[in-house]
Amino acid sequence: MAFAEGSLALARGEVKSAERLLREAIDNFTRYKVTSPEIPIVRSKLAEIIAAQGRMLEAENEARLAIAHAIDNRRIDKIVSGPLLFRFSTILIDQGRVREAEKIAAAAVGVFQRRCSPADSIEFADARRALAEAFALQGNYREVLTLHDAIKRSLDGKSKQYQSRFGNDMTLSYALIDQGRLEEAVGRLSTTVGQLITSMGSQHPSTAEAKGFLAIANWKAGDSVAADRNFEQALTILRDPKQRTGVRPHNYRLIVEAYFDKMSATAGNSVAVANELFMLAESLRNSKVKESISAMGARAAVSSPELAALLRREQDARIRVAVLESTLSNAVAEGIDSGVLKSDIERLRMAQSAILAEIAEKFPDYAELVDPAPMSITQAQQILAGDEVLISTYTGRDRTYLWTVGDGDAFHFTVAPLGYDELQRHVETLRSAFAPTGLSLSSIPDFDVELGHQLFEDLFAESEAVWKSRRSIFIAAHGPLGHLPISVLPTQSFKMPQKRAPLFSRYRDVPFLARSHAVAVLPSVSSLQALRSIGAPSGERKPLIAFGDPWFSEEQVAEQARKVSSTSIKSRGLFRFRSAPDLSDYASADLSLLPPLPETAGELNEIAEALGVDRGSNVFLGKMANEDVVKSFKLDSYRIIAFATHGLVPGDLDGLTQPALALSAPQLSGVTGDGLLTMDEIMNLNLNADWVILSACNTGSSDGAGAEAISGLGRAFFYAGGRSLLVTNWPVETNSARKLTTGIFKSNDWSDRAGALRESMVNLIEHGIFKNRKGEQVYSYAHPIFWAPYMLVGDSRSF
Repeated sequence: MAFAEGSLALARGEVKSAERLLREAIDNFTRYKVTSPEIPIVRSKLAEIIAAQGRMLEAENEARLAIAHAIDNRRIDKIVSGPLLFRFSTILIDQGRVREAEKIAAAAVGVFQRRCSPADSIEFADARRALAEAFALQGNYREVLTLHDAIKRSLDGKSKQYQSRFGNDMTLSYALIDQGRLEEAVGRLSTTVGQLITSMGSQHPSTAEAKGFLAIANWKAGDSVAADRNFEQALTILRDPKQRTGVRPHNYRLIVEAYFDKMSATAGNSVAVANELFMLAESLRNSKVKESISAMGARAAVSSPELAALLRREQDARIRVAVLESTLSNAVAEGIDSGVLKSDIERLRMAQSAILAEIAEKFPDYAELVDPAPMSITQAQQILAGDEVLISTYTGRDRTYLWTVGDGDAFHFTVAPLGYDELQRHVETLRSAFAPTGLSLSSIPDFDVELGHQLFEDLFAESEAVWKSRRSIFIAAHGPLGHLPISVLPTQSFKMPQKRAPLFSRYRDVPFLARSHAVAVLPSVSSLQALRSIGAPSGERKPLIAFGDPWFSEEQVAEQARKVSSTSIKSRGLFRFRSAPDLSDYASADLSLLPPLPETAGELNEIAEALGVDRGSNVFLGKMANEDVVKSFKLDSYRIIAFATHGLVPGDLDGLTQPALALSAPQLSGVTGDGLLTMDEIMNLNLNADWVILSACNTGSSDGAGAEAISGLGRAFFYAGGRSLLVTNWPVETNSARKLTTGIFKSNDWSDRAGALRESMVNLIEHGIFKNRKGEQVYSYAHPIFWAPYMLVGDSRSF
């Protein structure tokens, strides 16, 4: 009964009621020990409802439980495991875990095939479509067409059902474009647009999506007039994120990237066109972090009850719209009258818009955090100083676009023939120099100076007239380039000399960009405007408060009690890198599995010494690096706030649904909480800091998850009142890291934070030496692995 009522509630868009009723149904099954095929079906439906609310990890857990229940009961398994698997694959796709989704969807197809399911089974066809989606997200459109051909053949006797369910499939339409079947694509998409205008209306997101794909087909087929018209009509609607309900982010990117290609090919270096693409790139650059902030609303911890209530109403309306849109699509496909549904959706959209307008008026800072307005080139020029330049990048499938902007009218638009895959290969090759395979000096790979310079030439040489004479560079990078500090790129061709003593000293003469320019990274172009709108710090502030070397496990506490002095390690001439969290091999993970960070204690103590502050009252280590201690301080009284600990992303630990900093486990430090300083908790801190240091929070994971953590934590710290972050790109070597960070804070000019970082980097390149106990020079710190791990995120200076 509860299941039936829950299904009806879902059909009405009453998501919370549906979730409550389905949970009640599961409780009833459990209480009365019922064995029924409905149990995994109910769990699978619950997973869909939770996913619609943006709680993807919780949805994944429910989907896994549904599959496990089916597998445990062979009779049930034969009935439902295929549908459960392909539905699970869609949840993985929504998380961006495409390769996993491909495996699960392929398993679903295999189940249907092994069990000799009827060829015209709709669920079998749905499983094939899920696999096609996974292939499409990896650019394998040949396989997409193969799968859709199989679907069409299998439903040959059900033409009406095929047309209603697959006739307007956007992935199939794009596959036709990609594989050069343009006449077929134009005809199919023209029909789709006409049907959607009739059933959904000309302003509906699905109609706009279809027009965007039709525009791509028009352009590829040589019909520029039709392409311009359809691009304009599509993007007028889709460029507003509030109007993209039901449109997959991947499809929106395909449309915009095609528009980029068309306009850059036909309009040259037109400032007007470059400005339009500049703003579109900013809308595309928004990542999973924005989705996480928006979905969670940080509302559980928002300090304003009024804002929390508005966020709750807006999120509820948004979720109901999404669910009803899905119901509407199914109703239209089945030829069911949908007038009431359309009216309900329009009413909810208007209510949602009114709530968003109220939030923007009453809480502009929060509105800017969740949905920052894209900045124009002119606006960017107005906030840059004369010695600053902004470089914004966007990497598409075949090209990388770069906008180089200075004050006044200084500007250059570059289209580099480096697509996503090729650029990623270059970045991975360069980053491999920062991943030693052992603890011997010979395990540090050479940095590919020639490739680094070639990449610099390909991306930045053309705009040299704009950036070269300015000493500070802001970069808002997208895709692979966001995983490489551009400071390591040589600005001139350089032939590496033969190896000489001390080891790595031959890198001293390489013309790295760091030698001539300070670099600061921006999470988005609009973040610079937000940071520069913060007023000058008010009131007296203390220099530093720091938290590090937290306790994660009993074993770590015991080890610290008997640890050997690090001097013995140094005397053997070895180096030591901080451990980075890798929990990929664990089915379940908690704080106790995180690697300890004992070296961070020394770094924080040396920063305190460089600043002349008392370590006992300003540096909190071990069990004192816990949530309660952090929250007990008046943090807006400090210029520098340092956290030397791991940065985590959703899924790293059980139940973690947002980026977080790992602090001491509560059972070891004798406090309450979960040992995590999450993104929403950070947003509720009150800061007035010039620097927030995250010195063991690495951005260098191969899948970009580390960069995602920095972006999410960075936005949270900016929202809380921080002006800049100092973060690490990869696990740092302990001795050079101490010299680099203490060098920054010995600088006499803190008004130029990026300049202080650059000065410390150059000093390490030119003079940094590791000596053994005998005073002998063992190796130089001129290799980028030692001097380039830190980057500044945010505003580079104070005005």
